[in-house]
Amino acid sequence: MSYCPNCGKEIKDIQPVSNNEKTTEQDTNVSPKNRLLAMLLGIFCGFVGVHNFYLGRKKEGLVQAILYGVALNLICAFYIIFFVFVVKNTFTTASSASVFIFLAVFYILLFSAIGMLYYCIISSLVQWIKIARGLAYDGNGLPVKNWNFK
Repeated sequence: MSYCPNCGKEIKDIQPVSNNEKTTEQDTNVSPKNRLLAMLLGIFCGFVGVHNFYLGRKKEGLVQAILYGVALNLICAFYIIFFVFVVKNTFTTASSASVFIFLAVFYILLFSAIGMLYYCIISSLVQWIKIARGLAYDGNGLPVKNWNFK
């Protein structure tokens, strides 16, 4: 036991802490989410928003998943419709005004779908770069810096 030189009160002995038990304020303010796993999810499934769901950013993940799903469905549906029109030779029997309207609507929706896909891909690349550089945050606002699996 040791005593305070000023007041004479007893001071409890401080036990040294091992390196495994050391926690700093910086460690407690870091997300428990794994950075490597977030990067892998961002590379392989990022355009669908899976890495956002993993990091706890459910709204962003849901927006990306919905946009991706809508875009793929639009592209598939309109290519099927377009090929049905071509195979049936509907363009030769239809009036030029109806063909023009069909093609205009077709290309507007097709380019909208392609724009949605580009948004999903570019936003996932930007988020992947943020994760790789350690600038990403999880759903609780904590920085994702942990490389180790726990």
